[in-house]
Amino acid sequence: MNPVDQLPLLTSQLTLGSEHLPVLDLPEPSNELQHICDALRQRLDQTMIQSNQSLDNTMANIKGFEERFVGWMTTFYARDRVEVASSLNASALDDADGLFALPLRNGDMPGDVFPPTLGALRALTGNELNNLINMYGMVKSKNIPHLVADCRKLVGHYFGVRNV
Repeated sequence: MNPVDQLPLLTSQLTLGSEHLPVLDLPEPSNELQHICDALRQRLDQTMIQSNQSLDNTMANIKGFEERFVGWMTTFYARDRVEVASSLNASALDDADGLFALPLRNGDMPGDVFPPTLGALRALTGNELNNLINMYGMVKSKNIPHLVADCRKLVGHYFGVRNV
């Protein structure tokens, strides 16, 4: 028999078969789907809020680390400059020998208050020495030596000068 001739018979059998399918009693799909969508939307909103909070915390941690890192680098750079200047100052033996200025603890340079030569360091007054001791934070104010010679030795030693 030709397949085209069998088509009406197959169609009638399909129609009869569909009449025997059981009817399922399901809840109305629109309410159930709406409930699922609402639950998913709420969970997504919570996840987004948590993700944003986590990202904000991470960014704050990165910013804090960046600030600490810059502080460390400033300190290391200043210490490196201190070490180099102190080493160079160790070679100053005569009054005319130049001194290399050491940066302050915050990395700034002291400017004109730093003695340009060994002779200028040797000629500093007690008040000028005390100012340098305080500027550089060599010792606490209550521990500053009383004798000018002792202040000069403290400053000279801090600047890397061997013989003040």
